[in-house]
Amino acid sequence: MTATDPRALAEIAEKVLRSLRVGADGSGRRVVQLEIGAGALAGAWIELSREEDGVRLRMRGAAGQEHPELVALEAALRARGIPML
Repeated sequence: MTATDPRALAEIAEKVLRSLRVGADGSGRRVVQLEIGAGALAGAWIELSREEDGVRLRMRGAAGQEHPELVALEAALRARGIPML
C-alpha cells in the first residue's frame, strides 16, 4: 500500500482520529469537533464554527490547555488570510 492508496488513508485516519462530531454548542451554533486519537496530540481537540464575520477556531490539548502545535496551526491559518475569531 502507498500513502495515496484509499485503504491506507482510511487506515491512517482510523488510527489518528478518535472522533469527528457535527452538532451544536450551548448557544445553538453549529460546530464541527475533531478529537485526535494518536501521536503527540492524542486527546487534543479542534472545534470549528462559521460566524458571520469569520471562522471561530478553538483548539485545546488533552487536559484542556493550549498545545504549542495547535497554537502554531492557528497562526498558520491566520497567516493564510482565513478570518479567525
